[in-house]
Order: sequence, then structure tokens, then C-alpha cells
Amino acid sequence: MNLIKIPSYLNSISVFYWKALYFIVAIIVCLIEAEGRSDFDIYLMASKDLIQHINPYSHSYIDGYYYYYSMLFAYLIYPFSFLGYYWSTFFWLLFNAYLLYKIIQQIAEFLGIFKSLNRKTFVFYALLLLFNIRTIRENFHSAQVTILILFLMLYSLKYLVENKVWLSALLLALAVNIKLLALPVVVYYFYRGQFKIMVYVVLLVIAMYLLPLLWMSSSFYYECMQQWWMNINPNNDKHLIDVEERSFHSITTLISTLFLAHPPDMYALPIRRYIIDLDVHQVKLLIQLVRMILISSVLWIIRAFPFQKIESKHYLFFEWSYVVALIPLIFPHQQHYAFLLQMPAISILLYVAIHHRLNKIQVFGLVVLFLCFNLKILLGMWNDYYDHYKILTYGGLITLVLMLLVDKERLNEQ
Repeated sequence: MNLIKIPSYLNSISVFYWKALYFIVAIIVCLIEAEGRSDFDIYLMASKDLIQHINPYSHSYIDGYYYYYSMLFAYLIYPFSFLGYYWSTFFWLLFNAYLLYKIIQQIAEFLGIFKSLNRKTFVFYALLLLFNIRTIRENFHSAQVTILILFLMLYSLKYLVENKVWLSALLLALAVNIKLLALPVVVYYFYRGQFKIMVYVVLLVIAMYLLPLLWMSSSFYYECMQQWWMNINPNNDKHLIDVEERSFHSITTLISTLFLAHPPDMYALPIRRYIIDLDVHQVKLLIQLVRMILISSVLWIIRAFPFQKIESKHYLFFEWSYVVALIPLIFPHQQHYAFLLQMPAISILLYVAIHHRLNKIQVFGLVVLFLCFNLKILLGMWNDYYDHYKILTYGGLITLVLMLLVDKERLNEQ
């Protein structure tokens, strides 16, 4: 894959000016995206309800959306409510812009290119932003928590590599507490024999869930927890036949649309997309089977028996990236913004491509991946068709396939 030719003077621009450009653009984006309603408004409404002793899980908020995150998170963000909806959203987005910067910085550090600014690293940063521009934009437009969750998981890995076990456990436990999407990372640490950190994470997660009991009445606490579990229970039919919204993307949604002639999708276009019409019970079994296949594919990436520790931070980052890339595919109710979790995996693919390590088929796959992720921005007039056929989910699956084809031994040598 040939590198894009760039003007030589770009290499001489100080890193300081690139950072300044990033944050200037970030501030402008935050000022624009803070207008109007967003998911952060739902978080703040739930936070206010909790403070006023109203169960935030018992009712929906804007446009029928529910609050699914932890009570601790609702309490932590409550101070934002004093700023008013616009400025609270603005500062939340600005905080996310800083976290995104730290994520990109840490990814570059894991890949060993953080301290260099040359032609290849310039192309790497440019392509990394281009490949993820749609998911980044969706996170800022919705004022979501995905960037925060990715930051917590990534820096948990960073501190694990640095043998700062308590700090690593604290960040991962906070990610799990806010949103259960981070659980696969805990399982990965366990498989890799990181028993100490796993025990710390479990203890800290329990402590974080129980912490609100210090100031909440036990009856109200249990009422909230019971309703929270009812809302997120993965065995609910709505989490298996996952087509309530056109913008849902994951294996649960994709399989439901491919194997049900008439899924309960009120937004479906009058165009056939199913392969064969199965009954609902068969579709549920198929979803669980495909989930298990995807989860088992991690073993091909690791290629080691359980509980064997590894010292190479390159191997750890490679395996961790694959595990995190699985998350938006195997969990139900995933929106476009959740696929930002594939940024670390995409960064590895781009790094390998820039160093001439992909064959033509892999390069073609990378191009298709880019289109699946970003056609909404490139050709937005057909957005309904992209969501109807779930092309973002196909992009996520292509990321996994390309990762499976990467030789991590050669990556470590590089």
C-alpha cells in the first residue's frame, strides 16, 4: 500500500501546533454540538431524579429513551446540572475531546510511534482520524459515554503494563460500573492470568455498586437496582430481536434482519433484506451461536493456553484491541457511536498497512471497511439504506477478519 504523498513542510511543523489545531477544532465542534438535545441531557435528568429520590430507571426520558447506566455515574455527573443544559453539554464534550486526544496519544505509544513525527506517522494520524471520523462525530453529536469507556479501558491496559495494578483495576472497575460493555476486558485479563487485577476489579465493582447505600435508603436503592436489572437483562426479547431502532447495529440486529421476514422494525424500508425466514426461537438460537463463535475467535488471536502471562506490551495491545473490537458486535442495543471501540484495532491495521504489510486483498478489505464506517458522511442521502442493511455491522466484522489475518509476531518485531 503506497503512502499518500504529503508536502515536505508538514514534517517540520512543531507538535505543539498540531495539538493547538486539534483543540481549536475540538472547541469549535463542542460549541456547535452543545446545541439541542443529546444523550447527556438524559443523564442529567436521571441524575436530578436520583437526587430527588425518584427512580431514574422506572420511566423514559427524551423520545422514550431510558437511562441504563449506574447510579454512581449519575451522582458523579450531578455537578454538571448547575451549569444549565448548554454549558453542561459543552464542558462534557470538551472533557471528551481531551480524553479522545489522550486515547490517540496512548494508541501511538503502544505502537511505538508517539515520539516521532515523520511522513509515516503523519499519514497514520490522518488515516486514523479519517477512518473513525463518523464514529467520533456520532459520539460528539450524541454526547455519549463511549469515549470515556474507551479511555478507562485503554489506560487500564497502560497501567497494567506499567505494573500499577491498583490504578489499572480502579479504571477498569469504573468502566464496568458505568457501562457493562467493559466486562470482556475483565475476562481477557483473567484468561491471561492477571488474577490479582481481576480480584481487585471485582472487589472495586462491588464497592462502586454498593457505595450509594451510604447515603440512600436501602429500600429505594433496591428498588432502583431491581428496575435497572429489568431494563438491561440480556435475556429480554427486545435485547435479542434487537430492531427497535433503525440505527441499531450488532450481531443481534444483523441476524434478526437476515433471518426474519417481518421483524418488529417499524422503520424498515419496503425492500427485502432477509435471506430465509426462520421462526423467532430459531433466530434467538442462531444469535447465541454466532456470539459464541465471535467470542471464541479470540482464542485464534491469543493462541495460548489459559493463564499464561505475557510481557510484550505489543502482544497485549494487539489482543486487547481485538477483545474491545468485539464489544459493539456481541452486545445488544449498540448504536453507531459504539463502534468507536474499534479504533484501537483499526489503528493496528493502519499501522501495518503503512509499513507495507498488507496484501491486495487485505487492502481491499480496509477500503471496504472505511466505506462501511463512513458512507453516512460521504454519501449521506442514502443513510436509511445503510441502516436498513446494517452496513456498519459488516464493517465491524471486516475489522475482526482483518485482525485475524495480521501476523502479530511480525508486528512485535516492527
